Amino acid sequence: MLTFNPSKNDTSIALDLLRAVAAQMVCVGHAMLFFGVGDWLKPPFVPWMQNIGVLLFLRHIRLLDNGDAAAEFEKSRVWV
Repeated sequence: MLTFNPSKNDTSIALDLLRAVAAQMVCVGHAMLFFGVGDWLKPPFVPWMQNIGVLLFLRHIRLLDNGDAAAEFEKSRVWV
């Protein structure tokens, strides 16, 4: 069940913030392309904002996946 009580919730606020920032970068980047605004935030001045957002989001998922894999490995490890 979903709970917002921090003492009963195991999510990280920093990771949630990273996910939110990455999603907003993708949305804002696509909106800028669609409406044709913010020429100073486009190549060659800076990389595509939505590409950076996707990379951040994928890195975030990779961090979570590696953490889960490491925890599963430690739980299944047999100490002799």
